[in-house]
Amino acid sequence: IDTGCGIPPEHLPHIFEPFFTTKDVG
Repeated sequence: IDTGCGIPPEHLPHIFEPFFTTKDVG
């Protein structure tokens, strides 16, 4: 699975969590 942001598949369930999104994507 390629998210385009380098996020591992095991983290996908968390990418929509505000604190996770702002830390890794923001």
